[in-house]
Amino acid sequence: MTRKEALIKSLIWRFTIAIPISFFITYWYIGQYLKSIELVIILNIISTILYFIFDLFWFKNIRKYFNK
Repeated sequence: MTRKEALIKSLIWRFTIAIPISFFITYWYIGQYLKSIELVIILNIISTILYFIFDLFWFKNIRKYFNK
């Protein structure tokens, strides 16, 4: 997997699944629309960066142990 593929995969996951689900759970829990949006944006920026880094690490270092 290339960096570009990992980035595209990360962004598709975030915008189609993670952000909508995070928003509905956060809104249900907090009950404030703007605070929920703020929290979801911050958390998803951090999560996307960490997911991207993990994906690169996985395909560079760990994947070889499973392709025997």
